[in-house]
Amino acid sequence: MGLAPVAQRLRTHHPGITIVHSFTSPSLARWPEPWPTDHGDYLPPGPSAGLEAAVAAVNPSLVVVARGDLWPGLTDAAARLGIPVTVAGGRLSPRSQRRGWAGRRILQSIHRQIAWLGAASPADARRWIDLGVPAGAVEVTGDPRDDHVLERWPAWSRILPLRDPGRPTFLAGSLHPEDEHIALGAFARLRDGYPASRLLVVHHEPSSEATDRVGHLSDRLNLAAQSWKPGQAPPATPVTVVEVTGLLADLYGLADGVYVGGGFGRGSHSVSEPAAWGRPTVTGPEAATNPEAVRFLDHGLPLLPYEEPARVLGEQWQQWLAHPATGDALGRRLRSALTAGAASQTTARLLGFL
Repeated sequence: MGLAPVAQRLRTHHPGITIVHSFTSPSLARWPEPWPTDHGDYLPPGPSAGLEAAVAAVNPSLVVVARGDLWPGLTDAAARLGIPVTVAGGRLSPRSQRRGWAGRRILQSIHRQIAWLGAASPADARRWIDLGVPAGAVEVTGDPRDDHVLERWPAWSRILPLRDPGRPTFLAGSLHPEDEHIALGAFARLRDGYPASRLLVVHHEPSSEATDRVGHLSDRLNLAAQSWKPGQAPPATPVTVVEVTGLLADLYGLADGVYVGGGFGRGSHSVSEPAAWGRPTVTGPEAATNPEAVRFLDHGLPLLPYEEPARVLGEQWQQWLAHPATGDALGRRLRSALTAGAASQTTARLLGFL
């Protein structure tokens, strides 16, 4: 969705343009939020004849890749067909496998084929150039995803049933199985001092199995849990498990504090959405290796330790309730890490290829 504001701006400049988006993730295939494109579908795995046939069938004037999703199959197929390949919001972790010996050797040829790359930061620009992207093709633009999270309009009608201003509300979002005991353990500690508080749980991949795991763990912690979907009455239980995708970015707006999952072995998920709401947020230690999250560390994003993360998270949530000004100040600092304007700058450069 980071390319959505770019697609919208391209259509404003060229109302008759046809925009096709591709994906490889099942979660994007099920995404309920409308894309500002004319068609979307899975991209065949590559390099392969199927992938090249798909690119030839679409026959685009331009290929735009989001962030770091730059792989040999699509790039080579476009190059053979004479289609320029560009990158918007290019990010590259210092620990990326692309920067290792094997990655450099295998991917050097596709890096040299990039016609233009809008880097998310000066450090990202230097890393891409170091990997072989022509220096003259690299420009620091920022990340269009910032424009997306700052400009998007919440789906209030779908989430208003969960709004309850009278209850302290915490949200654990993008959870993986290893995050569940951390979030629920922290919430159990919080309830000791704030029994009216509630926890909204949103998994990275919602499923009945994930809901059952949270239910069993909640029972062991003397916390009642119930699942919820739009159209249903809001549960009265302390723990609510949201069983649909596409609502997390909006649900952050209901929270007094946020825990973003994935930071214990998976590199952490994006904290841009809660930051756009100005919500105080904490995540796991692996966020330190996530190039998207690093800038938020410079603005005070706290990371949980590997030792006793549930205890530390519970204490953090308690502090935000006991001293609201502390959480509000953190939320403002995190929001200040987001910068608008990358989508417009990126669009201006892409128009030169059309």
